[in-house]
Amino acid sequence: MLFLGFMHDKGLGVPQCSEKAARWYRHSAEGGNRIAQMNIGSMYLQGEGVPQSMKEAARWYHMAADQGDDDARMDLALLYEHGAGVPQSYEEAARLYEQVARKDNPEAQLKLGMCYLRGVGVEQSPDMAVRWLLPSAKKGNAEAQFRMGILSLQGQGTQQSPTDAARWFEKAAEQSHAGAQYNLGLMNEHGMGIPRSCSNAARWYSLAAEQGVDEALCRLGVLYENGEGVERSLDIAKRLYEIAAENGNEMAKEALKRFSDEP
Repeated sequence: MLFLGFMHDKGLGVPQCSEKAARWYRHSAEGGNRIAQMNIGSMYLQGEGVPQSMKEAARWYHMAADQGDDDARMDLALLYEHGAGVPQSYEEAARLYEQVARKDNPEAQLKLGMCYLRGVGVEQSPDMAVRWLLPSAKKGNAEAQFRMGILSLQGQGTQQSPTDAARWFEKAAEQSHAGAQYNLGLMNEHGMGIPRSCSNAARWYSLAAEQGVDEALCRLGVLYENGEGVERSLDIAKRLYEIAAENGNEMAKEALKRFSDEP
C-alpha cells in the first residue's frame, strides 16, 4: 500500500493523483507504517490530496515520531514552535530537536543550538549553543557557520577570535549566505582577523547586495564614493545609496544628503 501511494504521488506508471496517493498512504499508515505516517502527515500539512489540517499533520507526525522517524520529529518540532495543530511548546520543540541532534543531524543541531542561544525552550547558554552549533558548522551547515562566526567575534561560548570569525564567515559566504557575505565584507574592509582588502570587501558586499542586504549596498556605496577597492564613481555610489534608501535604509538616506549638499 505504501508503494501504491508512492506511485500515485509521483506518477510512476500511473497518472499522478494526490487524492489516490493520500488514500493509499492512509491505509498503510493506519497499519503502522511510519514512512506512510510521515507522508500522509506531510500531505495534510501541505493540503495535497486532503484538506489542509495542521492538527491531522501533527497527529500523523506524532505516530511516526514515536516510531523513531527523525523527519517526523523535525516537522513536529516546527509545529510545536509555531503552535500549529498542537499547543505551542518551545520545550517540546527543543526536546524533539535534541533527539535528532544526538544522531548527528546538522539541521537539528543548528535548531537546538539556536534554542540555547536564544533561551527558547531551554535555559539560555552560549556554551551549550556552541556545543551544538559547532558540529553542525563543521558538517557544512551555512547558518551554523554564520552563527559560529558571530559567537567567535563576540567571544560568547567560545574564545574571542576575529580570525576564527572570519574563517567561519568565509565558509558560510562561499555557500551564498547573505549575512556572512556582508560580515566578511566588513572584516575585509576593516582588516579584522584578515589582511585589509577593500577589493575583497567590494566583492563580498556586491554578492550580499544582490541578495537584498541594504547595508551591503551602503558599504559598497562608500567604497565607490571614496574609490577604495574599486574605481571611484560618485554616480554609482549615489545610485547604490538611492536603492538602499528606497528600501528605508537610514544610513543611505544620510549618505544622499552629502550629494544634495554638493554645489
